[in-house]
Amino acid sequence: MSVAVVLRGHLRTWNFCKTSLFQVLESEYTNIDWYMVTWRESVNHQRIQSLHQDFQGRNFTLKVVEEPSSLYNAWTSIGKCCMEVADIILEKQYTTVVETRPDVYLHLHPEVHLPEVQPDDFYTSGYVINWGQVIDLGAHDWFLMYDAASFHLFAHERFNTIEAPVTGHLKMARTYNKALMSLPYHQGFDAELIRPSIWEVPDVYGHHGAVWMQQWDEQKKKEVLVQQDIALADYYTTGVASLNRSACYE
Repeated sequence: MSVAVVLRGHLRTWNFCKTSLFQVLESEYTNIDWYMVTWRESVNHQRIQSLHQDFQGRNFTLKVVEEPSSLYNAWTSIGKCCMEVADIILEKQYTTVVETRPDVYLHLHPEVHLPEVQPDDFYTSGYVINWGQVIDLGAHDWFLMYDAASFHLFAHERFNTIEAPVTGHLKMARTYNKALMSLPYHQGFDAELIRPSIWEVPDVYGHHGAVWMQQWDEQKKKEVLVQQDIALADYYTTGVASLNRSACYE
């Protein structure tokens, strides 16, 4: 089995999440090829050096997108990152491609294993209920699995979509509906999106997915980012184009 792991997007809470990613994925697979695609606004020379130290001894490829993420929406930005490695993923014909984010924390019960990827199947870590005039089901973009050809196809689909998606989650489910399958997250697997408040909010319930505390003002949020060496641009809702906004964080 040949396995590629694609980490795409802003680094954000990578320093908190990386241990779980390494532990879970390296317990499931051997000889992983690691790919990370991030934005120039998210890294500096020091952070790039730190990333190479994190992946020391691993087969690691880092690509930095020079364009600002503000040129893309929540849908096409993922496509842009995935397109940076889509051709090499297809060329190497990996049997399993894991696509996730640097700010996702993985939980895997010792008796649970990730599924064996089948050609043309698409696996997501969970669903999102979209409440509107019609209740619809979207797919999480936090942790995905497919084969090399499907990854390549989906990267192009997201990058080349001109119209704005209904939401990224809903668009994902509608676009790739050949075999929308859920990982067994109710049976011991979960992928959690981690916010920087994780360093200040107690883990009372055993879950790490802390959100921004509503009482925090912008200055408090900035202080936490600086303390944890996270680029301020990582949490501006529309990228670097909104640096002058007061309500600027996701």
